Amino acid sequence: MLRDLAESTPESAGELPAWYKRARELESVLRSDSGALSDAIPHCVWHYLADADIRPRDLVYRADQQAAILEIIMALEAGHSSECAG
Repeated sequence: MLRDLAESTPESAGELPAWYKRARELESVLRSDSGALSDAIPHCVWHYLADADIRPRDLVYRADQQAAILEIIMALEAGHSSECAG
């Protein structure tokens, strides 16, 4: 789900409602297991899920967040724990 969101990050304000709906669904999944999974998710993932409205307006911020989230996704898919860069 996180990869799907990262691959469809909004490029305009018009895309935000649908993206945020999917982000809230992911947050619900992450929080649904009594907190164990949500506690393991790096804090920058939560920022990524909350900051979609900033990315269309700030291309540097967008590039930085996209690079960080893709690095985390690759680590998680490989079965490794991951921390936020910087």
